[in-house]
Amino acid sequence: MDINVDAVRNTRINAEKHGLVTQIDTRTSDGLTALTDDEQFDFVIANLPGRSLEAIDVVEGAQWDGGYRVHKAFFTNIAKHLKDGAQILMAKANYPEINDLLAFTEDLGFTVKILDKEMPSDGDPRTYYTFAFSLA
Repeated sequence: MDINVDAVRNTRINAEKHGLVTQIDTRTSDGLTALTDDEQFDFVIANLPGRSLEAIDVVEGAQWDGGYRVHKAFFTNIAKHLKDGAQILMAKANYPEINDLLAFTEDLGFTVKILDKEMPSDGDPRTYYTFAFSLA
């Protein structure tokens, strides 16, 4: 699901290309609004905007999430859509506000596990993490 119709179209094209149209359901949606109350999942891959910075246009809006508003809405509302033992997989860089993300997800009852950590070799000072969030 994505609010960007082009992102949804691209996902459909890739699903067709790789023979996964019966396994991947694509929907245009603002947040989780396209889900019905009874839909539940074992895994959710969330590619939410990267940093807690204010966006001034739609291009920045794909990258920045001022005050982590999108993240907070997602984590506040996703719980009813998770089966027992479900995981949310998400990649993030070590921007300073990453600790805010981890703190508010913990406050909502999620635990986080670092699945992978990568430090680029090209002098990039960031560290990239793959997180698995699950309900405690």
